[in-house]
Amino acid sequence: LYSMSGNFVLSGIPEIGEHVRIHTLLDRGFPNYNEPTGSIHDWKSLENYLKFTKEYSAKGMAVERFLVGSTTQIRMHQNSDNVKDHFLVRNIKGNLDVVLPSNGTVVPIQGKILSSEVSW
Repeated sequence: LYSMSGNFVLSGIPEIGEHVRIHTLLDRGFPNYNEPTGSIHDWKSLENYLKFTKEYSAKGMAVERFLVGSTTQIRMHQNSDNVKDHFLVRNIKGNLDVVLPSNGTVVPIQGKILSSEVSW
């Protein structure tokens, strides 16, 4: 199935975005998409996703890079004053980075990187 505009296939995030308004899309690869993905050989899916983000950005959807370690990127918008001391989302992993729970420092994941993920 294609989107209403016919510009992209309805699959994954593009399908959700076609049916549910996304105000801000958090994307671990934005804006350069130069990080390993684990599915880097599936360029067709990435191209489809980029067609969706281009179309919906023009319609007002914001796209931001997912900020590993951030406690402010995802926040409450309604009734925020009532819950500000009780609501917290920390972005804990993105690409090959992870945040340490002890002190919030962002470090590369330790260990061997899969060979299919090092050449992109």
